[in-house]
Amino acid sequence: MFRSVLVILKKKKRKIKKLIDDLEGFQENPTPTLELKISAKVKAKLSKEQLFFNRLIDRIQKLESSLDSEKDKAEFLFSYFEKEVKPQLIKLAEKQIESVFKLSELSNKFQLSKSTLSDIGDIIIYTCDKTFGFLTVTPELENLYDEWSGIPYQNEVENQKEEAKSGLEDYIREMFGESIDMEDVDMDDPESMLRFQAKMKELFEGKEKEESEKSAKKKSLKQQAKEDLEKAAELIKNKSLRSIYISLSKILHPDTETVEELKNQKLELMKSVTAAYDQKDLKTLLRLEMEWVYKTSEHLEQLADEKLKVYTSVLKERVSELEREKFMIHRNPKFFNVYRFLDFTQQKAMIFIKEERDQKLDSIKYFESEIKSIEKLRDKKTIKEYVKKTHRMLMNDYDDFDDFF
Repeated sequence: MFRSVLVILKKKKRKIKKLIDDLEGFQENPTPTLELKISAKVKAKLSKEQLFFNRLIDRIQKLESSLDSEKDKAEFLFSYFEKEVKPQLIKLAEKQIESVFKLSELSNKFQLSKSTLSDIGDIIIYTCDKTFGFLTVTPELENLYDEWSGIPYQNEVENQKEEAKSGLEDYIREMFGESIDMEDVDMDDPESMLRFQAKMKELFEGKEKEESEKSAKKKSLKQQAKEDLEKAAELIKNKSLRSIYISLSKILHPDTETVEELKNQKLELMKSVTAAYDQKDLKTLLRLEMEWVYKTSEHLEQLADEKLKVYTSVLKERVSELEREKFMIHRNPKFFNVYRFLDFTQQKAMIFIKEERDQKLDSIKYFESEIKSIEKLRDKKTIKEYVKKTHRMLMNDYDDFDDFF
């Protein structure tokens, strides 16, 4: 795990934002589905802005629909993998460890050469590194590791943590020109890692702001024109904020309702409206307006393009959020073992998972055979030949050997 962190540190600068985002996970709270669309009147054509609005609504509806199915598929494949493959991974790890225990026992029975012992050590440490993630590291396993590694297992774990923290510290200093005290960062503590993530995000946003301010000094006429348009759009939003609030207040105010049940509903809605207005949350106000004020296509058809642009700007943000949420399903650490299958249909993914299960079963048989082969070794010569062959597979034919893991 810690070595993988160091690999990440070597990525280019643009990768850091993804690193931060990945740590944040994906959203769990769904947003109500928008069921709005503008219909053309008889012998009338929709404007360009109205057509764009409709396309965004279609896109949002499709994304929201696919998002649920993607989550369901990911959860199903996760459970399927846990049922079909995970037990085989554990059993395979147990067989691999059993095989290296056999090798270790041979080294105690026979006076082997230094080169043979060195090769055995490589095989044992490699196997431990590969299997400890699937097994409970017992004192017996720690002793095996300690005997052959030259560095106690617990020291190695701490060394990897410190190496990862040092690498992160150097990277942060290089990227942001600031230092973070890594002494208080505990990589085994989720809360500590969340605090570290927040600090990383703060530094990243600060760096972006700094670079934005620098680039602002070198604006072209085209860039200036673009910013002027953005400012104009912001003014429209600010004007809309109050007008939407007033509009919603008139319609949703509980005093305008005589039916007690509806009055209570409007009371709760007004709380949301007021909170959104106080926080200048235009997005929420627009959503409430679209859902409660402009429920019919007639109202939407009457909206001016200027107002529609405010809607479409928020709808575009919603599209981006949904696309990101869909992407984050694949990035969720929970689905690490099945992420490579998520782009396939569920049926196809199940076939691939079954194939992986069968591969692991074949690997288990292979190591069961290897254990029997080791047990048959009776002299130094055959031990040397076996160890040399296995070590060569490990070092010179790494990819093929790694398939068994």
